[in-house]
Amino acid sequence: VVYFAEYALQSGVWSAMGFPVHSTHARETFYEYANWSYQLGVFISRSSGMLFTPSLRVLWLLPVLQCLLFTFFTIDAISHFWYDYGLCAPAVVVGLLGGGVYVHGFKLLSQATKPALRELAMSSASVSADAGLMLGSLASIYIQQWIYAENNIDD
Repeated sequence: VVYFAEYALQSGVWSAMGFPVHSTHARETFYEYANWSYQLGVFISRSSGMLFTPSLRVLWLLPVLQCLLFTFFTIDAISHFWYDYGLCAPAVVVGLLGGGVYVHGFKLLSQATKPALRELAMSSASVSADAGLMLGSLASIYIQQWIYAENNIDD
């Protein structure tokens, strides 16, 4: 779920945002800055694997928060209630959540699985993560078209 929301947001919503929204250059620039901010969050969270281990309950909360951020950015892309480069701050949080689920999810799975089943469990989790990424990227095509239509963008 976290990867679906993350990649639908990154490829579909952020690519349809810009200040002003009708400027192709502005949309490309925001997409670049949002993704740099996202990568900063991913770097920080994936570097945290040795620093602490969240509980399973906390780990389950992260996809919920990622879905809320996806909803927030989608609504903002249409309504423009917060529409400036300050949106790079929550883009960092998107990266923190996605990277956190990745590193801590695999860490917890590795710790909780019997050695005989560990390789199967890790492989299954990898396939699930890739499926979420693929489905989110596919959905992003339609999300971007919808946001373009809502903003009367003809590109």
